[in-house]
Amino acid sequence: MASAEAAAEQLFLPLYKLMKSIVRSLILATFTFFVFLSTPGVVFAGLGISPSQMVVPNLSKGSHVERTFVLSRSDPVEDLYFKVTMEGATKDWITLDKGMEFTMPKGQQRFSIMVIANIPKDTANGEYKGGIRLESSSKSPGKVSGSGASVSLSALIQTDFTITGKQVLEYEISSIRIQTIEDGSPLEVSLTIINTGNVEARPTKVHVEVFDKLNKKLLESQDVTEMGSVEPFETGDIAILVPTKLGIDQYWTKISAYRDEALLKEESLVFEIVEVGSLQKNGDLKELLCNQKAAIGETVKITGVFENTGQSNYSAKLVAEIYKNKKMVKLAESDLATVNKGKTENLSAYFTPEASGRYTVKARVAYSGGKTPEKESKISVGNTGLSALTLAAAVILLVSTSAIITAFIYFRKKKTTKKDHGK
Repeated sequence: MASAEAAAEQLFLPLYKLMKSIVRSLILATFTFFVFLSTPGVVFAGLGISPSQMVVPNLSKGSHVERTFVLSRSDPVEDLYFKVTMEGATKDWITLDKGMEFTMPKGQQRFSIMVIANIPKDTANGEYKGGIRLESSSKSPGKVSGSGASVSLSALIQTDFTITGKQVLEYEISSIRIQTIEDGSPLEVSLTIINTGNVEARPTKVHVEVFDKLNKKLLESQDVTEMGSVEPFETGDIAILVPTKLGIDQYWTKISAYRDEALLKEESLVFEIVEVGSLQKNGDLKELLCNQKAAIGETVKITGVFENTGQSNYSAKLVAEIYKNKKMVKLAESDLATVNKGKTENLSAYFTPEASGRYTVKARVAYSGGKTPEKESKISVGNTGLSALTLAAAVILLVSTSAIITAFIYFRKKKTTKKDHGK
């Protein structure tokens, strides 16, 4: 009997000790949790990102893609400091317009960020997945280790890019519009294009018919084949100016957009031609944005942030003059775009420098009946190949110097050791 009790004790004693340890751990964890809840300065708030994915199929090598995401939180009682970490196979292709660290200001519930992806030209075809992790704190990165509690929130954007060697022309026309114009002006037609392909997209033909106010008698008919385009993976407007001899009155128009012989979209719309001076047209070039540094042969995007401050919708385009040594070397223009009253649009032109040096960009926006004052920006262009060569030479020099110093110390030590043995 005694031996049976001893065997039972040996069997259950370790189990008893294990259960005792688990209970102690649970008590400690519960106590710590309630202390944490009662600590002043700890705030529980939700953080969201919309959309939560960046999925782009049909990317060609060398593609440039931009997407806007919106961070949102439930309780904007203080500044939120973000640190960005890239993950997975797409991590080296992605940048953010706000940088790798940025602040979401106090009082702001929604905060927009732009994700920019540049696909290297030597990328192999295939599917590449990764992520953009946005980790935040209510304290700036340099002060996180101080006293007091800090909010810790995070959001993740999943990335999924498919690279193909084929050119894909794939788009849809989501809307067609026509503006009220002043007497003597051309008709202003605009199309909104959603381009999901990897090449620039536009209709091959737009057919415009104008009828009287009763929509019975055909007055004018024209085909337009020359127009702007929308960049790959972008949604944008194409503005089309159509000459007319019509006078002041109200009219109907039927606008048809084609891809070769296929009809993509057709709309019947009403518009007016009014007296000169009836439409107040004003605009403001709020910002001129471009990279301050570039390499020879690198395409530089020049963006004018333009606001229509007038009382009517109209067409506008960015006109950028690029100077080097006070001599104009390039005139770059954006496509014509429709800017609705009270709205702000980004108008983009492109410039590819062929030589190193310092360039000055002088840009303005030309719109129906007017133009904005100029804004300036500078671009420093260098040869990145030379910089890489210089860096490689510096690394080789550093390694060689280190090897010489190491060898010198080794032989000196060896010589000293021989002398000591000789004594």
